[in-house]
Amino acid sequence: MNNDPSEGQAIQEINFWNSIERSLANIDEQLKSPMIDVTKKLLKSANKIQLIYHFELDTDLAQKLK
Repeated sequence: MNNDPSEGQAIQEINFWNSIERSLANIDEQLKSPMIDVTKKLLKSANKIQLIYHFELDTDLAQKLK
């Protein structure tokens, strides 16, 4: 019985985690966009800062990117 990592579940697992990493990086880049920055500033000025805090806490994107 041969276990070729280029076939089957091993390569699927590698592709899955690479896809997750690319998706998280894309989300992080989008969150740094000027439009998101304006939205955050508007929420802060409307005293809705808890929305930003809860979003950042719930997503924990920085930790996941590590």
